[in-house]
Amino acid sequence: MIQKLILENWRSHKHTEIEFTKGTNVIVGQMGSGKTSLMDAICFAFYGTFPSLQARKIKLDDVIKNKPEQEKTARIKLFFNLNGENYEIKREIELGKGTTAEIRKEGLQIAGPKSQRVTEEVEKILQVNYELYSRAVYAEQNNIDYFLEITKSQRKQKIDELLQISKFEKAKKTLTQVINRLKERKKEKEENKKDEEEIQDIPELEKEIQEQKQKQMAEEKQLEKIQEEYERIKGEYEEEKKKKQDYEEKSKQLTELKGKEQYVGKKLLEKKEPEIKEEEAREEYEKIKKEKEKAKEQKEKQEQLKRKKEAIETKIELNSRKENELQEKIAQIIAPEGIADIRKQKEQAIQNYQEELNKTSAEKTAKKQAVKEVEGTIEEVNANEKCPVCESKLTAEKKNEIIKIKKEKIKGLEEEIISYEKKEEQIKKEVSQLKEEIEKIKAEEKKLLQKKFYEEELEKTRQEKEIYLKELETTKSELDKIEIKKDYEELLEEEQKIKEAVEYFEIKKEAEKIKELITKIEKEKNEIDYKEEREKELFEKLKKEEMQAALIKQSQANLKELIEEKERRLKNLLKIRKENKINSMQLEYLSKQIDSLQLLQNVLQDTQSKLREEFIESTNIALNTIWSKIYPYKDYVELKLDIDNSGGYLLMLKTTSGKWVNADGITSGGERSSASLALRIAFSLVLTKNLSWLVLDEPTHNLDKQAINELAITLKEHLPSLVEQIFLITHETELEKASTKNIYKLERNKETEEETRVTIEQIN
Repeated sequence: MIQKLILENWRSHKHTEIEFTKGTNVIVGQMGSGKTSLMDAICFAFYGTFPSLQARKIKLDDVIKNKPEQEKTARIKLFFNLNGENYEIKREIELGKGTTAEIRKEGLQIAGPKSQRVTEEVEKILQVNYELYSRAVYAEQNNIDYFLEITKSQRKQKIDELLQISKFEKAKKTLTQVINRLKERKKEKEENKKDEEEIQDIPELEKEIQEQKQKQMAEEKQLEKIQEEYERIKGEYEEEKKKKQDYEEKSKQLTELKGKEQYVGKKLLEKKEPEIKEEEAREEYEKIKKEKEKAKEQKEKQEQLKRKKEAIETKIELNSRKENELQEKIAQIIAPEGIADIRKQKEQAIQNYQEELNKTSAEKTAKKQAVKEVEGTIEEVNANEKCPVCESKLTAEKKNEIIKIKKEKIKGLEEEIISYEKKEEQIKKEVSQLKEEIEKIKAEEKKLLQKKFYEEELEKTRQEKEIYLKELETTKSELDKIEIKKDYEELLEEEQKIKEAVEYFEIKKEAEKIKELITKIEKEKNEIDYKEEREKELFEKLKKEEMQAALIKQSQANLKELIEEKERRLKNLLKIRKENKINSMQLEYLSKQIDSLQLLQNVLQDTQSKLREEFIESTNIALNTIWSKIYPYKDYVELKLDIDNSGGYLLMLKTTSGKWVNADGITSGGERSSASLALRIAFSLVLTKNLSWLVLDEPTHNLDKQAINELAITLKEHLPSLVEQIFLITHETELEKASTKNIYKLERNKETEEETRVTIEQIN
């Protein structure tokens, strides 16, 4: 049983708290008062949605109260009892962010905060999903005859979905598709079965491959022997080639040495044999070389000192010129002494004037402010009939007298302001004159700074000159110390003469060395055992072995190619044999699968038909009980749900003559509504026995006064014995008497955007 509902900022409900009872709970109110919002809230608490939200007629944020101003969150709390256990569901919607939720059982949380997880837990507890709840429990406003309004095919689909037997239809279609695919695969397997004749060649082919491999092994052994002989001959041939290379190298060396011997002998003949001995010549040559190097060093040092002396003399001359120039510049600058003190005095005078000017400006400003205040007083006197000071009444004569006094005061103040302005002008003139004098003094100070800079530069120049003069004396002293005994050119001539003697001895020694080397190489050449005939013979043998090896290798390649071809064919035949075997097994398996699935398809069809028959039987039992209680007339004595030849559902009415007519055909709107209402109640009794709830939102569409009266009696006296808890939403005052305990009256002024107010009236 649904026990209590609490709403915060839900649609038009600012804060609503309602406790429900067993039996029929009647909720009344004018259009827009928030009646349907209560049932939408219950549905949303259970499933996180409700019909108009599910159909996207509104958005989730639209349920948050937005008048007279937009709220940020909406909250629902729902308390219910099922099978003796108490549950509490909370859902909160935050503007622009979605929903959070939780469900508690006996105070302990069992799911949350994800909304979908809570919905799944609710479906498990209620054993009813949203689709079944919205079609069997909750009849929307003006939608009682939903199952008669939709098309015949849609009716079959929707009722089968409620029964949850539509999944059998889907399963049958899926099975049909699977069976067809399996049959296609079976056909493909039968078509792909290979010819068995080729497979008979496998043993013969395996024998041929074995023979070819044995032949290949024999040729490999023969090739190994040929390779060994080839390597032996190749070694001898390479050795002979090396001898030939050495022989030719020695011959080349002898030719080059003999040519060199002839050239050196010619050079020796061109030289005159010296009278001096070789050792004496070499000693003399080394001695002259050392003297020449020393003379060269002394000469280079002398030249360096001369250049240094000239550079110093140039620097001294430049310093003397700079010294004269600086002395002239210093003599030209004349400036009075104590000029800095004079400048400071004048700057202090400017500061004093500035302070006086600031004081004068402040006094002038004060006088101007006084003028404004007096002018304000004049305006106040003109505007008022009483004195602003003593509150006494002002006559015209008194006003004029006060104004005259005030104007004279303003005149005196303005004269003082003019005197202050003249004083300001005079001070500014004095300051300007002092600033001009200071600028002239600064110019003189710059000259003094320039003179000081020149004096410092002059002192630096004199110091540099002294350094250069000392350096010049040192350089002259070093020059005087240098003494060259023999001229460098003279030593060069002596060196050249002795060098001729040394070169003679060197050429003679080289000629002797070449002669010794020729003798040595001739001996080595004669010792080399090289024969051209033997080299040719080894080369021919080598070529013969290469030819034999090439023939065997070609035979090996041919054999390999032949074996590979036969192995490929064998592999292919083995594959075909294996595929045929697998194919046969798969064909057998597919046949069994098809038979099993066809059997399952028949079982599904029988189960679906059985469930539909049981549902029709249970629904018709409920309809027989309900119809006579909610339909007040005697022209249709019975109501039943039937199935036509195509499997579609028909709602049939029985006339007094015993004839059955289709409620979707010739019946009036009221008769259709009564039949639809009975069908709704029957669905609730049959499909949601676990809940025993029924929600009827404005069920009186197309019903006349008598039918409404009968419906009220049924809802109050008969249905509570079948359904534990009924919620009736209506604006019909006649249906208020359907309540078994409480009438919930909802009121709201829509024009002023008022929130919903709920009052409860108990029925005795």
